[in-house]
Amino acid sequence: MSLITLSMLQKDPSLCGLRNAAFQDNKIFTRKVFYNTLGVYVGVGDATFTASQEKFDGKTLYHGVGEGKSYPFFDKFFRVCDKYESLAGTATMLPVKFVRNVDEGGHKIYNNATFNQQAAMVILSVSFCAPFLVRLIIAFVRTNTS
Repeated sequence: MSLITLSMLQKDPSLCGLRNAAFQDNKIFTRKVFYNTLGVYVGVGDATFTASQEKFDGKTLYHGVGEGKSYPFFDKFFRVCDKYESLAGTATMLPVKFVRNVDEGGHKIYNNATFNQQAAMVILSVSFCAPFLVRLIIAFVRTNTS
């Protein structure tokens, strides 16, 4: 767990209290993800985005979620299962919480950030895991370069 202090930029007071017109509550949309190889586009997965409002620590917040998943056929070659989540204030759109949970081809990354706007700080938790072959290559390179 890490504690990071952020330097806050001067806030433009005219931006506070703007009404959100970018998305609606409970909005969901999905897009097909393509891979281009030799000029041929192949559909390899789906990306889904959702926007909703929910209660967190007694406050109503926007909850945005982005998920990406490869189709089962392509999981044999390179499995993708990603999820990004953000919680932001409905009045200011300032971030409250961010979660990143990524698994791409066995490379796993997890970030969990909680923002304290009043103290200009973020508490960040980070973990990652690489597949055995990647760790073996890194160990080999380290051994042979020193």
